[in-house]
Amino acid sequence: MKRIFLTLLLAFYTLLSYSQNYQVKGTVLDTAGIPLTGTLIKLKNGNDSVQTAVDLDGNFKLNNVKWPSFTLSAAFIGFKTFIKNYTISTGNVPEIPLIRLKPSSNTLDEVTITAVTAIKISEDTVTFNASSFPVRQGDAVDEMLRKLPGVKVDADGNVTTQGDPITKIRINGKDFFGTDVATAIKNLPADIIKNLQIIDDFGDHANLTGVKTGEAEKVLNLTILEEKKRGYSTRISGGLGNEDR
Repeated sequence: MKRIFLTLLLAFYTLLSYSQNYQVKGTVLDTAGIPLTGTLIKLKNGNDSVQTAVDLDGNFKLNNVKWPSFTLSAAFIGFKTFIKNYTISTGNVPEIPLIRLKPSSNTLDEVTITAVTAIKISEDTVTFNASSFPVRQGDAVDEMLRKLPGVKVDADGNVTTQGDPITKIRINGKDFFGTDVATAIKNLPADIIKNLQIIDDFGDHANLTGVKTGEAEKVLNLTILEEKKRGYSTRISGGLGNEDR
């Protein structure tokens, strides 16, 4: 009887530890001690994830984290992405040790932070202001994607964000048919883009009901500048390309 009681007690405390929520906070600086405002912070456990951005003082805070173990990544343009696994052993408000991001060795251009909001994060969407990630005249969208923190584009045009593949592309919120992500980003000119959104899409049912189940599909949505819509709407509807492509 005593053994049964101890087993039930252990099970209760195990269940309690997994049901409690945690608040995870920390600070991100560069190697000179300057806050890296806008750094994308993502916590991931299996197929679940939560994310936020670093504030003006270099601090971040995530409330209601459900898991005691997670992988934390910190990504900022021009710096090497920080990735590390953490396990919360005591307390429910752990403070992550100071994170210092090192400059990326292949960074060629100086990065200037302005008052423009470069990154905006909502529950399921990360929005990048295209004007904050300038590229050369004539470059396609794939070159702009390479500048986004946490985003990688390989030689074949495959796009990943925080290690997860982007499998679908939308133009102004509408699914783009007739090509794949790689072909689209290599042919769409970057100078027509207003912003780029990376969306965790749980499907039409979740969009209607708000009930999210299963693993989200990573979707890239490109918003076209108002002054460019008229000139490119016909080309985008019929196929990718401009006068030179």
